[in-house]
Amino acid sequence: MLQGKILIVEDNKELQALFKAQLESYGHAVLQAFCVVEAQAHFRLHRDEIVLIILDGYMSPDDQVRTTLQLIETLRHYYEFKGPMIAASNDPTMREDQMAAGCDHAIRQNKSEAIDIALNLFAVQEKQAAKTA
Repeated sequence: MLQGKILIVEDNKELQALFKAQLESYGHAVLQAFCVVEAQAHFRLHRDEIVLIILDGYMSPDDQVRTTLQLIETLRHYYEFKGPMIAASNDPTMREDQMAAGCDHAIRQNKSEAIDIALNLFAVQEKQAAKTA
């Protein structure tokens, strides 16, 4: 199993709990952020440990500023995060914007697809690591 933490940026507590339980059942360490400020704090504290980020599109129903897009750009350009970022917004237009801002992968319809994408990325990395070992 590859070492590292997955940062989940999602304001929905029920989804956070579901994502966390699923990822931890596969042995992955999870950090939870319920807002952009928490995500930035986790990233500052665990920068070298975070290997993958799952991002909601809107952090609240009235998020007109679209703060997760700013977060993606900050993580990619200021912190130079190179790991995979998964766009997990329910809004297809927001997912497109997240991809343009720097996400590598996007769900198609259901947020639970983010877990499948994450697990597939880890499986591919493990196979590559096994080939080079």
